[in-house]
Amino acid sequence: MAEVSRTRDATGPGGTHRSTADGQPATGGPGDSGEVRYLSPRVRLFWAAPGVIVTLAGLLIVILVVVAGDPPLLPVAAATVVVGGAGWLLALVVPRARYRRWTFRITEDHLELKRGLVVRRESSVPHFRVQHIDFHQGPLQRLAGVVSVQVSTASAASDAVLPGVEPTEAERVRGLVLARAEADDAV
Repeated sequence: MAEVSRTRDATGPGGTHRSTADGQPATGGPGDSGEVRYLSPRVRLFWAAPGVIVTLAGLLIVILVVVAGDPPLLPVAAATVVVGGAGWLLALVVPRARYRRWTFRITEDHLELKRGLVVRRESSVPHFRVQHIDFHQGPLQRLAGVVSVQVSTASAASDAVLPGVEPTEAERVRGLVLARAEADDAV
């Protein structure tokens, strides 16, 4: 069985690199049973956007306060440090941590999702329950070059979303899951 490891190299689909325990490249495609997949590394740009916007808005408010009057230096410096620190946390640290904690894999029987920073969530969608798979791409996702993959089932509670996958990987996921869903229907 191939050992799977993640690298920062985004040349492969989803930014993954597959290798065996001795470091040799693993064989097979993304349909290998049990292969752990990561979202596209570019999803971090999409997730960082709200933090950047909040930081810029906060710094703009601090600048307006300074320009509008003659405030004491210490509160302005403290506000700048707080806003800058919060922005750094929201724009850099949280998206990187979220990315590392988001994995999925397609097995012979189901699609598994694992995610969450504080509260870890794991879900499994059996292939035979899949009704259709949609792609969504808003303006920020388009800018980052990623799409969301929505896997719909008969039960709204078991729907699954992959929030930031490269378009080629999204097509591969849709093809694999739907092919396995059709194979389950034939049995």
